[in-house]
Parts: sequence; structure tokens; C-alpha cells
Amino acid sequence: DIIVLYKVMTSTKNNWFIQVPLDLFMDESMKPTIIKTYGVIKSFRNNKTHMCCPKVAQVAATMNCSERTVRDAINVLVAQGYIKKHKHFFKFLK
Repeated sequence: DIIVLYKVMTSTKNNWFIQVPLDLFMDESMKPTIIKTYGVIKSFRNNKTHMCCPKVAQVAATMNCSERTVRDAINVLVAQGYIKKHKHFFKFLK
């Protein structure tokens, strides 16, 4: 899979980069908030298991947005097959 480095600027972390699948990055139907949500959630990922368990409130605070915005973005990412949502954690599929 081809990936790009996406620069993420949030309220708590400035100028850090995260790997984002090229098809997610290039998909014009994806709002920047969705890509940013992917990046912030991925920043919590365990590199061995590809799983992470950030709270929605923690992601929202990092992004300086509402929890509803994060939940909506997560639903899009799950529907498009980028992440899999389990009861207490996320797993990255791409």
C-alpha cells in the first residue's frame, strides 16, 4: 500500500507527521476532519498490534473539536474500511 506523510497540527501537538493511506488522502469526498481524526487516532496506535484505545473525548480534545465530530469521522472511517471499531479499541486495517 502507498502511504503519505500527513502533517497534523492540533491543540496539543504541533508539526508532527503521521502515515495516511494514499487513497484516503486523495479521496476528495473525505473532509479534512476525517483525515485528521484518522491521524490522531493512529498516533495512539501500538505498532506491534496495530490497535489503540483512545477515548473519543481525548481525540476531540487533541483535535480541538467536538466529540460528535470525532464520532462522525470514526463512523466514516469504519464504513470505508480504514479502521475496525471494537468495544474498547480500534484496529487499523489500512
